[in-house]
Amino acid sequence: MNRKEMNRRLLIALVLAAGCGSGSTGPSGPVGPTGDTGPVGSTGVVGPSGVTGATGPSGATGPSGSDLFKRIVVVSPGVDETSSGANLIAGSAAAAAMAPTAASPVLIKIEPGVYEIGAATITMSEFVDIEGSGQLRTTIVGRSTVGPVVEGAIGTEIRQLSVTCIAATCTGIETGRSMMITNVTVRTFDTTNYSRGIRIFNQPALTQNTSELTNVSVFANGAEAQGIDIDDGRPTLRNCSVSAQGAAGGAPGLGVAGINVYNNAAPIIADTTITAVASPSPQPATGLSYQPKPLSPSPAPVLNLPVTVEGSTISASGFGGAGANSIGVLQQSKAVERDLILRNSAVQGDTYSIAIFDGGGAAVCTTVNTQLAGPLFLDAGNAFLMCTNDYDDNFMPLMSGTAPTGPGACGF
Repeated sequence: MNRKEMNRRLLIALVLAAGCGSGSTGPSGPVGPTGDTGPVGSTGVVGPSGVTGATGPSGATGPSGSDLFKRIVVVSPGVDETSSGANLIAGSAAAAAMAPTAASPVLIKIEPGVYEIGAATITMSEFVDIEGSGQLRTTIVGRSTVGPVVEGAIGTEIRQLSVTCIAATCTGIETGRSMMITNVTVRTFDTTNYSRGIRIFNQPALTQNTSELTNVSVFANGAEAQGIDIDDGRPTLRNCSVSAQGAAGGAPGLGVAGINVYNNAAPIIADTTITAVASPSPQPATGLSYQPKPLSPSPAPVLNLPVTVEGSTISASGFGGAGANSIGVLQQSKAVERDLILRNSAVQGDTYSIAIFDGGGAAVCTTVNTQLAGPLFLDAGNAFLMCTNDYDDNFMPLMSGTAPTGPGACGF
């Protein structure tokens, strides 16, 4: 390109530049469509709690406690043991007033505490059970020298509590009709005359007493203290512990005994421990006694059934002295035959393990798979011991047979 052409183009460019001023702004274009929503941001810090509002109005009054149970009377402790006992007496009366029946039974539920009833007796009503809060939590204490602390009734159960009798002569629980005593501890303390933890008998003109004692512990302490007296009937004792221990000042006499079986009674005793300790002398000690009651008639045993002991331990010990005989099992007849069976058990006595006396009728004791630890005594006449697969305190086998007629039988 020559110089002339370059100058011409430059001139045109200058002219164009000089004539091009800025024009006015044109109108805005239309708004475009809304874009997509962006992602949600993170949650912010929680703000402070607001001021607590005013308390609302009180609700309506609920029903009274008496309306909570239809067939349960709850006995609560009072300010002391005596007032607690008064509450129990009142609760027992209230339960009886509810007219209980077999179809509508009633329960007396006793809260934890000690309930001192003094010389009174808690007389159970038919179809009214008594239940404590445990043998270590609920205790009924009585001090009567006339009646028992608790008198049982037919078709009832007393359970889960302790009964304590503290008097010169006393009885913890007594029943002349069939009932259940379950998970109960009975104690008698410092007696100076004939006393017993539990007494089972037949009320006149009633059917045989078939009471059941299960997981029951009895401890009797004092002169002529007896653990359990079974005067009549066919009761059953299972998994029980019965202990009797003498006390100072007792004259020679009946002494202490774990279980006494009298007259026409024929109990079943299973998985039970029976212990009698003549401490101190001169009182004797007997683990299990089966004999007629002194000065009483001697009817035939109920249904001609024997006293039966199964899987149990019977022991008696003492410290010698006047009348301090320690006999594991004592058996005596009177006019009619009396039979005792010991199976799979252990019998120990410092003086005699078994002593059988002839009182006018045959007295027959049958032992099977049983340990006899201690000497034997068989009275002349109708006293017999029949051994089968037994053994002595050193676990040496004893000759099977009938003593004393069989030479060497039972190690006799």
